[in-house]
Amino acid sequence: NMLYAYNAKVITNQRTMTAEQFFGTHVKIQNTLQKGEIVEEIVVPKVAANTVARYDKFRLRNAIDFAVAAVASVIQKDENGAVKDASLVLGAVAPTALKRPDAEAILQGKVIDEAVAAAAAEAALNGAVALENNAYKIDVTKTLVKRALLNEQ
Repeated sequence: NMLYAYNAKVITNQRTMTAEQFFGTHVKIQNTLQKGEIVEEIVVPKVAANTVARYDKFRLRNAIDFAVAAVASVIQKDENGAVKDASLVLGAVAPTALKRPDAEAILQGKVIDEAVAAAAAEAALNGAVALENNAYKIDVTKTLVKRALLNEQ
């Protein structure tokens, strides 16, 4: 998810893909890579000044469990503290990682406060459909988005 949020490139012995193509299009790696194709390199773009990157996840047991929900965020701010660029990717909430452009658009040009973070969290989960017995993941993910944006520890 962080590589996707960073807009990294995945270089194989046959081609170069975006992290979105690699992580966000297929559930199984054998549907992403071709026969005989191997990853040789991952290129993460240089991070601009005033950028904060976070990976937050919720799991049932802190020591060993996979994420129930996760948020990868890369937020660049201008000299006044307003968002210059934002990248939000949700993990463990769908079969593939989900980039959230509607939430990113809400952040553009704004100083992040509680209201802006809440609006972005709502936008990030807009249209979410809970499966039976996992509706709680929507609220958990909204909380993770807000925490990531407010830089809570």
